Amino acid sequence: MRYDLDAEHLNAGFWAGDESAAPPAFYGYLVPRPPGCETVSLTPRYAGWVEEMGEWLMPYDDMRVSPDPRGELLGFLKCVYGAATTLGGWDASAYEYVGPPPSRRT
Repeated sequence: MRYDLDAEHLNAGFWAGDESAAPPAFYGYLVPRPPGCETVSLTPRYAGWVEEMGEWLMPYDDMRVSPDPRGELLGFLKCVYGAATTLGGWDASAYEYVGPPPSRRT
């Protein structure tokens, strides 16, 4: 953790929850936190910014009863990544995956 927050990064994952913190949820945050995080419009609409945590949360219980939980999770993660490229000023093209060339073997 000592070196975790010394560089610009995005973190997203799943929090199982416990008695001292939020119930289970998917989360995302940026370091350093750029201005405007709390105003980012997220998909799905039940996801949002939680100031006390300093991150975006998408409640697991809402997602799991959705008709398209996989699509909603992907939408949430894309929104968080979009915030990094817009609010954080990241160069999205620098992070695009370029696959290896096809094998010449037959």
